[in-house]
Amino acid sequence: MRKLLLFAALLTAFAISCNSEPDSIAPISSPITESVYASGVVKAENQYTIFSQVNGVLHEILIEAGDTVVKDQPLFVLRDIQAQLNNQNALILLQLSKAQASPKSDKLRELDEQVKVARAAYELDSTLLEKQQRLWEQGVGSQLELEQRELAATASVTAFEQAKSRYSDVRRQLDAAYQQAEVNYKRSEDALNEYVVKSALNGLLYDVQRETGELITTQTPLAVAGSADKFIIELQVDEFDIRKIQKDQLVEVTMESYPDEVFEAQITRINPIMNERSRTFVVEAAFVTPPARLYPFLCAEANIVISQNERALTIQIAYLLDD
Repeated sequence: MRKLLLFAALLTAFAISCNSEPDSIAPISSPITESVYASGVVKAENQYTIFSQVNGVLHEILIEAGDTVVKDQPLFVLRDIQAQLNNQNALILLQLSKAQASPKSDKLRELDEQVKVARAAYELDSTLLEKQQRLWEQGVGSQLELEQRELAATASVTAFEQAKSRYSDVRRQLDAAYQQAEVNYKRSEDALNEYVVKSALNGLLYDVQRETGELITTQTPLAVAGSADKFIIELQVDEFDIRKIQKDQLVEVTMESYPDEVFEAQITRINPIMNERSRTFVVEAAFVTPPARLYPFLCAEANIVISQNERALTIQIAYLLDD
């Protein structure tokens, strides 16, 4: 009896299983987007780190973080004793050279007096020679006296020319020394001006990273500055995906600062060299619809849209085998 009941139950289960429909799935038509993921940070447009061109001690900070700056505005003043001494020495030499090159200087006045004396001697000897020549023509005087006057006139001419030449040579030397002193002083002024660090653009000073009294080298970052109201997104794109990236592609951006919003941006620049350490390329994008407020170095995540299809035939990925 038990065997008959068990057999009947199995028949009933088989019949029920034959009548039930199996689970099924069908492809559907829906929009689909291919995109490349990239992470990055927000930066101010033209953002740059400010460095000094020379080494020195930070003597004065002329601005504060958050200040608006204009191009060529002094931001920091460094001090170097040797550079200041060089500038002072160059100024002293310039003033000395200027005084020596003046026509009223002792050396030039002395040489000018020598020229005047030589000129007077030359004029006197020339007059005496002319007088002696007239006497000789009248049969007065001797040949020896005439020759002596000629020799004296010739010697005074030579002395006069030599005095003028000495004056001209010394004047040229003093003028050259003065011009060289001017050049040296200009160089020392330029070198001293390099100890004043200036803004390279109009914008906003976002951060001041040093304090007065610190030793500054050309590798020491002083501050960060950039545009006050324009921002870009600097993205890191993997080398595997960089071939798909082109200018003007749409970028969908999310940020932790705005967790419930998606912002549109557009690719504006692709850096053509790869970072060997991270194996990524730097790609820049500009906001199409920027947030109300942005700050440098906010973290961002982006999907760079490669292609879109509004009516693609799709199926749930769980039903795919071996891709």
